[in-house]
Amino acid sequence: MKIAVASKNPCKVNAAKRAFEKFFEEVEAIACEAESNVSEQPVDDEIFQGAKNRVKTLAQKIEADFYVGIEAEAMQTCYGVCTITVACIYDHKKFYFGIGPGFYLPDKIAKRLLNGEELVKIAEEITGRKEIRKKEGMIGHITNCAVTREEFKLFCCINGSGFVLWREKTKNIVVSQGKV
Repeated sequence: MKIAVASKNPCKVNAAKRAFEKFFEEVEAIACEAESNVSEQPVDDEIFQGAKNRVKTLAQKIEADFYVGIEAEAMQTCYGVCTITVACIYDHKKFYFGIGPGFYLPDKIAKRLLNGEELVKIAEEITGRKEIRKKEGMIGHITNCAVTREEFKLFCCINGSGFVLWREKTKNIVVSQGKV
């Protein structure tokens, strides 16, 4: 089975591949950049639209069995700012969405994010590590690598690919995920 992942970031590509390997055998993952066409730091429903846009663009570039787009956003809540990740998976028929876990950002990081700075730039400055988004990510820094960025992305990919497996098990009877 071939999956195309709308990113060349190894964290996203490996997370998508590992998720599909939980449900299918012999998974080949192909990495290819695809634009989200949403804000650099998505908010609200942009996270879903960004992941879907990546998948739609990718499906026009590469032939694969499934397409995976992953998008993250920072969300203001009554308890502070947290970040969540969404995966959109497309099988040539339907778009499936999986949501991953979230984590709250320390106040000093959240304040900078709300003032328009990108999380990756803040993370690189705080850690002194370039390309942290391709390594442990901010979640890895905050948790002392108890959870890495790849593992964080893995959960939304599992949740999304689980709907694909559900479709296979129930002969195309799929629970509606709403209108996106």
